[in-house]
Amino acid sequence: WPLAILALVFFPLIWLLLGAFVIAAVLQTSGLAERATLRVVASAGSISALFHRLNLAIFITAFIMPSTSARAALLVPVFVVLARSLAAPRLVRALALLLPTTILLSAGASLIGAGAHVIAVQFIERETGLSIGFGRWAMLGLPLTLVSTTLATHLILVRCLDAGERRSVPVLPAPDGRPLTRAQRAIVIITAGTVLLWCLGLEPAIAALIGALLATSPALTGVRLSTAIKTLEWPLLLFLAATMLLGDALLASGAASSLATAALAVLPLDRKSVV
Repeated sequence: WPLAILALVFFPLIWLLLGAFVIAAVLQTSGLAERATLRVVASAGSISALFHRLNLAIFITAFIMPSTSARAALLVPVFVVLARSLAAPRLVRALALLLPTTILLSAGASLIGAGAHVIAVQFIERETGLSIGFGRWAMLGLPLTLVSTTLATHLILVRCLDAGERRSVPVLPAPDGRPLTRAQRAIVIITAGTVLLWCLGLEPAIAALIGALLATSPALTGVRLSTAIKTLEWPLLLFLAATMLLGDALLASGAASSLATAALAVLPLDRKSVV
């Protein structure tokens, strides 16, 4: 554990996740993500349209919320509201399949979508010198991920619901029509600005920390840093830091190469075809 905590200081990508978690905590406290999602789906003219709009809304959260568990927690209130409105067991069951499926598949679109991405980028840069930033990851992962989530949504609709259910018009609660408060507008601007800085190529950790500090300024958002920090997924951050330390040790000592060679030796591979 002491080494894992020390690793938090030396790995920039851990700082990236730390800053993103703080911004996510502020978003969750403000209720903006739930409000925006419900507004997106409110005018859906059919169950099929509702599911596809919800898929797109969840997809976007991958670029703001770090880790799949954080996004799942954020979307629980959305599921509760929609499940109450749909009522029919078959519709609710399909909705219950859609949310986790989209959350998991859409993670591949963003560097912060899952902790494993951070570890992969760290080792790729160490071994090859190739640096993959937020924008580059999105360019590579977004198209395939968007196609996969769209196909998954279609399959859930086709396999779980009949044609009549897919065409039925959902009765959904009216979206909150009240204007955003000053604090909520500040949160939207800070979040959008942070994502823009990531896409423009600024060091992701620096952009995330700037965004986190602004998002936890009581004068701007009404949220204190101490409040946001209490909600962070510290076990996940420590696990990722410990994993990076272990991976670095395996690479530096040559143990990783020895293990890989031993694993390949027992496989019936044509040695000439292995690069």
